[in-house]
Amino acid sequence: MTLYLDGSAPQIVSLAASASRSVLMRAFIVAGFPLQTSGETAPRQIIPVIAQSRKQETAVFPMRWGMTFPPEPGKSAGAFVTHAPFERARRRNDLHRCVVPASWVHVISRLEGRQVQYIVQPSDADMTWIAGMYRMEDKLPAFFVLSQICTEHAAILQQPIPVMLRKEDIPYWIDPGMDPMVALGRALSDFIVERGSSQ
Repeated sequence: MTLYLDGSAPQIVSLAASASRSVLMRAFIVAGFPLQTSGETAPRQIIPVIAQSRKQETAVFPMRWGMTFPPEPGKSAGAFVTHAPFERARRRNDLHRCVVPASWVHVISRLEGRQVQYIVQPSDADMTWIAGMYRMEDKLPAFFVLSQICTEHAAILQQPIPVMLRKEDIPYWIDPGMDPMVALGRALSDFIVERGSSQ
């Protein structure tokens, strides 16, 4: 799973500008991580993410995609997590809710022995608002996206896809005082799935 940012879209341009002005962005640059503002975005890259500020206001921050979970019982190493279902995420008490904006999502499936890329985005929407969770790692924010199985297109989408929210539900999702199930219960289920490139 990767995310695509259309760098010419006004909303992406605005979000990227807000993230680039963040004090956190300076720390990422010092660490050698630039802000990804257009094109295909992969784990470990820095992209604009929406979350609640310390003043309890909706704000845009640069965050790294992917975080490391501690080792599970019986295992020696932790897992680098880029997406997980909400049932797994809700068991942790060190996570905060965020929204990851994207133009659309790329999902890779295997069809007749070849890797096929599919483009997934909500129907009748010009943006994709993805439910995510974040926490601080090494004093910088890192996130993963909430994932789900797309049962309607399960025959071709063999990997999970992100949980996509309605734009109007963004404030409910990022507010820690709100029940997360309010936004998740209204999450989008009608998607456009288009076949892209194959290898």
